[in-house]
Amino acid sequence: MCTLEVSVHLWSWMMPAIALAAGCSAETDASKTETESDTDTDTDTDTDTDTDTDTDTDTDTDTDPDAVPFSVVWPILTNDANHCDGCHSSSSEAGGLVLSTESSAYSKLLPMVTIGDAEESFLIDKIVGDYGERMPPSWAGYEPMSDDDLQVIKDWINTGAIE
Repeated sequence: MCTLEVSVHLWSWMMPAIALAAGCSAETDASKTETESDTDTDTDTDTDTDTDTDTDTDTDTDTDPDAVPFSVVWPILTNDANHCDGCHSSSSEAGGLVLSTESSAYSKLLPMVTIGDAEESFLIDKIVGDYGERMPPSWAGYEPMSDDDLQVIKDWINTGAIE
């Protein structure tokens, strides 16, 4: 059994509960002030239960299971109906936007979205024509993106714009 000595400060009201959870007793020393330095040499044995130390860039287990990944959006951008890569490829960098590979497309399009809010995203404004000409452009002979394809892109943005 251990004893925790608590200085009177903002957190002292929590110490009995913390001590109980740690299996210790808490003793409050009301005579101590916050300006006194603690020369305690106890070693803290951390019993932290937070185990989320995921620092990789692949699929995060905390992600919404209904989230739409970019791998679902990518075929929409390169299919025969939309032809985004016709103007936005490495050989034709219209507007400085190159969508030649899935990873480069993701990194170029991500700054154009307001994660969690497709209606406030520049990408959606460009596709529907709320900002400049709609994409793909009619002058190039393309039909507007289908409502279904547009909804998939909106769902990707609204569910976190994950890679």
